[in-house]
Amino acid sequence: MDVGVDVDGDDDVNVGDPRSTRPALAAAVRRGSQPGSVQVHVHVAVKVHVNGDVDDRRNPGPCNAPVARCGARLRGVLHVALLLVRNAIALALWPVRALARAFGKRRPVWVKVELRGALHEVARPRPFWDPRPARPSVEGIRRDLELARKDPMVEGVIFEVGGLRAGWATCEALRELCGALRESRKRTVAWLPSGAGTREYFVACGCDEVHAPPAASLFVLGLAREASYLKQTLDRVGARVEVIAAGAYKSAAESLSRAEMSQADREQTEALLDAIYDRILRAIAGDRRMDVATARARIDAGPMRPGEALAAGLIDGVSYDDELRRHLWGDRKVSVVALPRWARARRRARPWRRLRPRPVIAILDVSGIIVSRAGPTMNGRVAAADAFVKAARVAREHPQVCAVVVHVDSGGGSALASDEMHHAVCRLREKHPVCASFGDVAASGGYYVGVGCERIFARPTTITCSIGVITGKLDVSGTLAKLGIGHEIVARGAHAAILSPAKSLTEGERSALTREVMQTYDLFLERVVAGRGRPKEEVASLAGGRVWAGSDARDRGLVDDLGGLPAAVAWARERAGDRGREAIVRMLRLGPGAPPEPPPLPAAIARSLRLLYLVQAERVLAIADLDLEEPWG
Repeated sequence: MDVGVDVDGDDDVNVGDPRSTRPALAAAVRRGSQPGSVQVHVHVAVKVHVNGDVDDRRNPGPCNAPVARCGARLRGVLHVALLLVRNAIALALWPVRALARAFGKRRPVWVKVELRGALHEVARPRPFWDPRPARPSVEGIRRDLELARKDPMVEGVIFEVGGLRAGWATCEALRELCGALRESRKRTVAWLPSGAGTREYFVACGCDEVHAPPAASLFVLGLAREASYLKQTLDRVGARVEVIAAGAYKSAAESLSRAEMSQADREQTEALLDAIYDRILRAIAGDRRMDVATARARIDAGPMRPGEALAAGLIDGVSYDDELRRHLWGDRKVSVVALPRWARARRRARPWRRLRPRPVIAILDVSGIIVSRAGPTMNGRVAAADAFVKAARVAREHPQVCAVVVHVDSGGGSALASDEMHHAVCRLREKHPVCASFGDVAASGGYYVGVGCERIFARPTTITCSIGVITGKLDVSGTLAKLGIGHEIVARGAHAAILSPAKSLTEGERSALTREVMQTYDLFLERVVAGRGRPKEEVASLAGGRVWAGSDARDRGLVDDLGGLPAAVAWARERAGDRGREAIVRMLRLGPGAPPEPPPLPAAIARSLRLLYLVQAERVLAIADLDLEEPWG
């Protein structure tokens, strides 16, 4: 609890410890009693953590610490009382439920999981009053499937895969779910109702069987990166984007400042494609029981119709939905239930709830563009530093938290915001074990945040590192001249108009911006050197804005282990000791809730708008913009 004194017309007096408020209050009252002074307000900042949610409230008006403590105790008593009532009812009904299970006839169950649309490894929790449906996430599906894995009545799981918009690391996480079910001897079947691209097929191969309808098409073609360059378009209207980058591989703004791909960007793109494509080939070859050369030949022969794919050994059956069900369980009566509905029913059937709160492994999410404060964005989520710092402070001080996992799925953003989040992670390490789990992308500012953790986990297909800094501005002075618009700037100070879009950078202004960018780059290198325990010269040779696949980054010591969120949670449990073994995993809610995502824009337009937004919103950026898509997507 932080107590402060706010005197109108003067600076705040932040006291911090409630016991030390009396001298500050006395001084404030003396000032308030003088002529011309105004009212004195006391505000109390109360932070509450309930079921993984973060609530940071500032309640102006008369309040004191005993009242806040009484309120917290009252809420705790009410919570325990409600649990006691629920457990008493459940205990009274337990004999009836036991008899029903013993003598009732339950049908075998097949659980159906739909994998389509945008899917992330974790989804930020929302308050209970938010009417929007919860977004699906790999972690939520994993929790639900863990119940199915332990239920003897569940015979198998049908994964309906189609139109999947997810990164390659997320696709690997989905494959792990299939593998865990196969280890528990649950039958897994992938159903491709609308065919499949490389992404959907990569996920489906993790199942025991893959089926598709006769009219579908399999566009399993491999990987490609497409990039549009707008320099010539901007030249036609007299505009240009002036870019200052620390690192030859820092290619985020090349789409606005160049007419073609640079040699450095082509080099890192080819290395990244090689690493991820090799991972895809090896996974397909292992799942379909063929060698890598044969898998490569099958992909090069695409696209295919289901009959050709069946003959080539890429799928196991060509059938409609009803034929698939007949193939799986014949004429038996089987219940097919959607996974979310089945999991809700299973959780409601739990006999009683634990009264004593269990320790918590907290997950802090860093997903989307990193900014100082949440606001409107261009086609994507944001990771706001102010919300992250508040959540990290709660995780550091809360008695139930025994370890923290920082999940990063971000290509970067503001260097200032990244450094604030890095500092919050370092403060967390003073009290709890902290590790990082890298998702689809953990580059530039995302890597900046993760490097503050004790240990970093990344998947082989994670796009990571990009240790570099870039800044720039839009120059429309030529456009104004072509339109016949006169524009004058009157300034005091040599660099007062340095960010004005109506003028070009002078040599002095460019030199000043370059100096600032290089200082930020040196700070970035220092953070990596301290976090990884490597010499600065060695880190600098791997930096320069270059991105690496997770497998290559592990080989170069930029990450510690290959694995996803489950591996990071397992490490946190081990480091937390006895408390970690009985701990539950909870996601901390950052802020009031995630805003709805805007409809997707064409890739080239979305990237350009995002870059222009970042240039306007933050002065110095550390961003990575490298998307690997299927060639037809």
